[in-house]
Amino acid sequence: VGATSATIQWQTDELADSQVEFGPTAAYGSATVLQPMFVAGHSVNVTGLAPQTTYHFRVLSRDPSGNLTASSDFTFTTTLVPDTTAPTIRPRIRPPPT
Repeated sequence: VGATSATIQWQTDELADSQVEFGPTAAYGSATVLQPMFVAGHSVNVTGLAPQTTYHFRVLSRDPSGNLTASSDFTFTTTLVPDTTAPTIRPRIRPPPT
């Protein structure tokens, strides 16, 4: 999980396609593009997320016969955007003592 993306991985007991539904609540509201390749080890990148936000998600897989299964609801929280800006130095010049 990063600031604006997360990689969701899961296993199925038979070959199946891959998709993730996600959103700020268990109603989801968004889904990744369906990955139609039939695999047993699934890995889907979820992108375009907001930093420091909790997301609900579930995974979906359909086998070649058309049988669909959906996981239960899970959550993850994205991280803060890393601070990559160097500090600014403002010299303070003191007048010489009198």
